[in-house]
Order: sequence, then C-alpha cells, then structure tokens
Amino acid sequence: MSSHFFRSLPKLYNRKQHALARYKPLYKDAVKSLMGFQKWEIYEGIKFDYNGTRTMLMKELLRNIDITDKDLNKMNVIHVAGSKGKGSTCTFVESILRHHGVRTGLLTSPHVIENRERFHIDGKPISAELFGNYFWEVCDRLGKFDNLQDVVPSYFWFLNMLGFYIFKHEKVDAVIVEVGIGGAYDSTNVVNQPTVCGITSLALEHTDDLGKSMKMVAWHKAGILKRNAPAFVVPQTPECMSVIQRKAEEIGTVVKVVPSLTDYWNDDDLIDLKLGLPGEHQTTNASLALQLSHYWLSRHQNNTGNRQELTYFNLQGSNSHALPFQISKLAKKALSESHLLGRAEKIKCGSVTFYLDGAHTAESIELAANWFREEAEKEAALLDVPCEKVLIFNVSGERDATSFLKLLQPFNFSGAIFTTNDMSLKKNLFLDETIRADNYSEEEESRKIHHNLNEWKSMCGGNPTNVENSHVFPSAADALCWLSSHLDEDTFNRIAPLASSEQIKVSSFHGKHVQVFVTGSFRLVGAYLRLLDFEQHT
Repeated sequence: MSSHFFRSLPKLYNRKQHALARYKPLYKDAVKSLMGFQKWEIYEGIKFDYNGTRTMLMKELLRNIDITDKDLNKMNVIHVAGSKGKGSTCTFVESILRHHGVRTGLLTSPHVIENRERFHIDGKPISAELFGNYFWEVCDRLGKFDNLQDVVPSYFWFLNMLGFYIFKHEKVDAVIVEVGIGGAYDSTNVVNQPTVCGITSLALEHTDDLGKSMKMVAWHKAGILKRNAPAFVVPQTPECMSVIQRKAEEIGTVVKVVPSLTDYWNDDDLIDLKLGLPGEHQTTNASLALQLSHYWLSRHQNNTGNRQELTYFNLQGSNSHALPFQISKLAKKALSESHLLGRAEKIKCGSVTFYLDGAHTAESIELAANWFREEAEKEAALLDVPCEKVLIFNVSGERDATSFLKLLQPFNFSGAIFTTNDMSLKKNLFLDETIRADNYSEEEESRKIHHNLNEWKSMCGGNPTNVENSHVFPSAADALCWLSSHLDEDTFNRIAPLASSEQIKVSSFHGKHVQVFVTGSFRLVGAYLRLLDFEQHT
C-alpha cells in the first residue's frame, strides 16, 4: 500500500492537540476523505481468492495499525454470516449481552444515515468525536508504512479496519461482527479464534461474487467457521446444510441447528415474548441470537446468576440440534427492547404515516410489505378518515427492481413515487451522502428511476388512479414536498427549502390520511429518516 495516499489526506489530526480538537471539523473531513477509498479496490482480479491472498492482506493492514491476531482473539468475537437476518440477529445478540452487563461492540453494515452507525458501543453508535479521532489515528498509522506497495484498502475494508481499531481501544468485552458479503473472503473474516459463529437464512444473492448456486452461497457463508468455535445455524435446506456440515467436519468444529422460538420457556412456563423487531421471520433470528449469546455467556460470564442454566451444551454429541432452554428475564427484556435502524420504522407527520424498511432482497421485500399491510390496516381501523397507500421505491446497485415491483404491485397502492437515494440535490448539507455505494452518475440514476416508473405503470395499466398518482422526483426532499398538504407545518417548513424546484407538485389525496411505504434500499430509507427527523441527524 502506498503511504502517499494517506499522506495526501488532510492532516487535521494532531496527537498533541487531541484534547483540544473540535469534533465537528474532525468528523466532517473524515467523512469527506472516505470518498477517496471508493476509488480503490484491493488486488483487482482475485475475487474468489482461493489462496487466501485477501485475508492475508487484510491481516497485514491490521498489523500496520497495531492490531495483531492476539488482539482480535481477545475481542471474544461472535461472527454472523447469512443472506437474510444477520443484521437483526446481531442486534438481538448485542442487546442480550448488554442486558447481562457485558460491554459490547457491534460492527455492522451498511449504515442508514451516518457512517458512524456501523460502530456501536453499549448499544449506541459512537459519537462524531470518537469517529473523527479514531479515523485520523488510523490514517496517520497507515501513512507511515510502505510495505504493501501500491495497495489502498477499499471503503468497506477501511471501515472494518477502523471498527476493530475502535473496539480494541475502547476495551469492549465482546464484539459482534456482521459479515458484509459472503463470508470466506469477507474482510471481517480475520479472527482466528472467535467465541462462536452463526449463520442465518440463505438465499441466492451477489451471484457475481458468490456463485450462481445455493451450494456456492452456502460454501461462502460456511467460510467463517473456525476450529473449536461452535456454530449455530437457523434451519437450512438439506443442500445447504450438507455444505455447512462438511465444512465444519473439515476444520474440526460442530454445527447445531437452533430450535423454534416457541420451544423455549420462561418463568411463566411457555414463552410469551414480544420482539422489538416485528415480523414472524424475526422469531428464527431471535432463536439464533439466544443460542449465540447463551453460549458466549457460558464461556465468559463466570458470575452469571444462571450458571446452571448455562451448562447444558454437549457440543461433542452426535445430535445436530441445539436444545431450547429457559429464557432469563434479562434476555426476554433484551429481545423486546431491540431496535434496528431502518427496519420496520414508523413515523407519523400530520395526516401521513411513513412505514420504512430497507428490505433489498425479494424475500425481505415480501416480508416487509406484509408488515406494512398489517400495520396499515391496524392504523386505518383507528382513524375516522379514509386512507390511501403510496409506495416510495428505489434500489441500490444492480438489483432487479422490476422483480421487486412485481412483488409489491398486488398490495393495492393508490400511487407510487420513484426517487434517487439522495436526500436533496443540495448535497453539501449532508456529509454522509457524499459516500455513494454504487457510484452512478446523475444521468444514470435518472434513467433508472424513469425505467422503474414505466415498469410500474405497465403493471398497473388497469388502475388509472395508480398511474395518475405515480411520479418521478430527483430527491427525497422533492418527493416529500409532493405530500406537503398532508405533512405537519414544522416538517414541511424544514423540507421545502431542500427541494430542487420552487414549483411544488402536490398530491391529490385531499381529506384523506396517506400511508407511505418506503422500501427497496437502506440508502433510500436513510434519506427519508434523516429528512423526517432532520434536527437529530445534523
């Protein structure tokens, strides 16, 4: 890695003046400098990396910022891979451990509103001050080395390096790590001795990177398994399970399939549990989280009040199924209080209610849409005015928007809005929005959303109302102004100056309550969350 790249970054961090540093400039320029990492990729051409080059390179980068294998092993990592539900599972695990008095670190992706959301300590994103300070510390360290020639870490790799650096220096007791893509070659897969690993539901995804079969997807996910670190998995297809079991046997560990959440019990005999993350599918993620956290506590919490409860594991046995157990009051409370930004969010502003979920796979889109329908029906039953449903939609990257729209079309929307993932065309107001995951030009973005509109209109040809109320807007702020007559005055006054045009188009749903479903991308959801809760995130 050429140290020239890091030496060219703004030198705003000065160790001697650390105590006097003002966090806003540090954070502001750190976020701007992250743009530079998007221009670099690590060793182009070793996508499948069968010789482990990428893992070795990531470890070398970590050593350059003084993070050794011993440091990583001491973090007592819970490593979670999967196609669906890994973010929810990590959120549940973090909450359970924290409620048991564990100082937790959570490394997750993507962020929804701000980059610093990727790094949680004790259940909260790190402050802008900490992010800025640690960002410049890492850049300073990397700028001193020439041993990696002309390689610069990519955006995602750098953020994972930064996460491990933060958790080392913040002295957390446990680090819950969510895999980015796949597992075997993911930049999080550098911990030789995690405490325990988990695999959530699998689906055919990222086929350019992971392969075009479920067996290949399962192989990549199973790549996080490590010798002597047991793995817990949600129920899988026989095809995928055989791949995971084979990998476990090769490296010398065991895999246990988690039970149904209804098999657990608490002081009231049968489990009666309300999860903080809604949806029937979350019960499987909650069961996986219970097993992962339960095992972690059995290894690291010697002073737990439920020591007997934590000794049931017979990991050397032939039974491939994990046993249910009695859920402690702390664990029950932790599950009910879990929250994941950008998932199943509900915000009411005047006579419009926003339902937001960053679902971005076919399965998760369908689950989120069912959640929206159920919640919208509950709300409608309590109102004394008629309701209209509106879809706000976009996708990130090369995802198949048309297939998603086909899933959404039967949900009886009265209109649909297609926007870019930008909060406002006045981008200088929003620092984190300069970091774009897909790097499309504005022209390409415009073509995409117009294509989505045309696809939607062709699907809804028999519904003139839907076609008439379906539009394209260049940003989230412009789309929200379309709903101006339904928004409360304070919200509208905040958003109107951010619109790109003074000629505000207004919806025709007069005298009705509008229920808006925002989905398709975490970046899209982040844009609306930020605008609807503007002051908290500026």
